[in-house]
Formats: sequence, structure tokens, C-alpha cells
Amino acid sequence: MPFETAVFINCPFDTNYKPILRAIIFTTVYAGLEPRVCTTKSSDHVRVQQIKELIRTSRYGIHDLSRSHADANQPPRFNMPFELGIDVGCRTYGNANQQEKIILIMEREQYHYHRVLSDISGQDIYRHNDDPKLAVAGVREWLVNNDFDLPGANQIWIKFNEFKESLQKKLRANNQYTISEIRRMAEAHYIKHVIDAFS
Repeated sequence: MPFETAVFINCPFDTNYKPILRAIIFTTVYAGLEPRVCTTKSSDHVRVQQIKELIRTSRYGIHDLSRSHADANQPPRFNMPFELGIDVGCRTYGNANQQEKIILIMEREQYHYHRVLSDISGQDIYRHNDDPKLAVAGVREWLVNNDFDLPGANQIWIKFNEFKESLQKKLRANNQYTISEIRRMAEAHYIKHVIDAFS
């Protein structure tokens, strides 16, 4: 996969986040990019090594920090800010190509990180409010700001929903997959379906 079209997506992988992640994946493929997420290929792989390699070889990075908040039910997850830090470091200290890396930071609620991660104050952070449609709009705006020629966010959202319906029909044919299995599908598998739809 060429560096110039690779986009590393650093985000939560919980069930509630899947609709947002799938909307982000679709938008990046729609724009001609190749999304990459960290997946377990072998239990003996050190995950952070795989993450560093994905970051090193991807020009673009999308980092969603929206699950790093503390709440009453579970502690905050710091994986996403940690991976953002690796990407920023790669952009700062890497080779000439890596210094051209382009990063999008997303979160659920506006200004949260200005309070708890003040080192990124002054950077534009896109708020999606846990809404996949807003996530599409945010990724699309970021790409257009970086010279991608894309239609409006609503058109991409319509195409995304058409793709979802078409994929579900295809996978449900002959009872290949249940609805639950489609919802839980591994992201690497989902990415392949999206890329195939644009081939």
C-alpha cells in the first residue's frame, strides 16, 4: 500500500463506536484513500510495534479521542492519545515524507481536550457528538481542506447508506451471515468490502 494513499485510523473498537468507524472508513475509501486499522494477525505480535509500523507508513492519520474520557462505569482509555503522540512524533522527527503527514483529531464533545490535554490546545479538533453523519462531515471537510475534490457531506452520507443496504443484502443472501455477524464483522473484512465496492 503506497504511503501517499494510506490513512491510519486510531479509534475505539467497541460496539457502540462501530457505526462511526464504518462511516469514517467509507469516507476515506470514497476519497481514494486506503484505510488501515490495527488488527490482531498473530497472538505473538506486539501490538504497539504494529501500530508504529502503520503510522510510519501512512501519510494520513485520523485519531478519535472520544473514548478517553473518565466516567463512573469505566476508567478512561489512553491508547488513542498515546497513538496520536506517536503519529505527531513521527511527523516531527521522521524522514522528509513523514514530515508531510496530515493528521485529523476528532472527539465526542467540544473543548474536552483543551481542559485535560492542554498540549494540543490551538489545534483544530473536530467534534462528532457520537453521530456517524457528523463524522462523515468532519472527515470530508478535513480532506477537502487538504485538496481532495469531494461532493458535499450529505451526498457521501447517502452513498454510505446505499452501500450499507447493498452490503447487507449481499451478505444475507443464502443465509451467509446473520445481522448480528454483519454488525460484529472485523474491520479488516469490512474495509475489504468497501474497497471492493469501489473497484
